Amino acid sequence: VETDDLVCLFGTEIAKVKVRNKDIICISPPITDYSQAKKVLVRLGVKGALNVSSPGQMFIYYNSPSLHSLHPSYGFFEGGEEVLITGSNFRNDVGFTCSFGNVT
Repeated sequence: VETDDLVCLFGTEIAKVKVRNKDIICISPPITDYSQAKKVLVRLGVKGALNVSSPGQMFIYYNSPSLHSLHPSYGFFEGGEEVLITGSNFRNDVGFTCSFGNVT
């Protein structure tokens, strides 16, 4: 299937589609109401016809996390310091990581 033949919908918004190897990648469009988490139904279609035999999958938009402060804001070359990070919109998620430069 050609990329131009695919359509991906996030709710009612048409999203950009890419194909990588055998994977179809939908790029989530921005939303205007970001005061709270928002669930949308994601559906895929070919040549503009939605796949009505599939109920789709839910996608949840969240506010981006924001870093407010670090304590301490310095450390030694050897590493190992515990750094307290304060901010907002953090989620308790197993995929949440902390990176220092290119080190995770």
